[in-house]
Amino acid sequence: MLMETFDKKRMKRIPGYNGYYAYKNGRIYKKISRDENYRQLLEYRQPYSRYLSVYVYRNKIKEGVQVHKLVASAFRRINFRKYEIFHKDKNLLNNVPVNLKIRKKSAENGDNERIYKNEIRDYEALLKNYINYDYNSKIWNDYKLVKLKRSSRMIFNWLKVFLYSRKLI
Repeated sequence: MLMETFDKKRMKRIPGYNGYYAYKNGRIYKKISRDENYRQLLEYRQPYSRYLSVYVYRNKIKEGVQVHKLVASAFRRINFRKYEIFHKDKNLLNNVPVNLKIRKKSAENGDNERIYKNEIRDYEALLKNYINYDYNSKIWNDYKLVKLKRSSRMIFNWLKVFLYSRKLI
């Protein structure tokens, strides 16, 4: 295995991940000894994702994290959970720091929840009317199960699909 010589000025420590560093080439390295030896982490791609990821340890717990988030976190000194990170050239494999653009996540998610709740209230009224307010029906029981276990968006989607399938909306 060929070990690169590193210019410490081009390498940044990743906040929150002790012993892990992002290099200017967009790769993630782990410090393996006290005498400045580093090993590049193997990158992989999840079947459902287009982004490269690596396994890192945080508080002795192994987790898979997308490489571009770690690189942005190291070079921009941000908490990647609070920012959206984009690739300027649209190449999702190019994780060089200058190719990453960040934007603070907006508070729209809270607004979306309110929108979903208003729509849910309207759709729920249609559902109640459809089942003639029979709260012992199988349809209502299915809906209650969805409502107990799901987010507002999932409830909204369930109601919308059900009402569309019955041609009520």
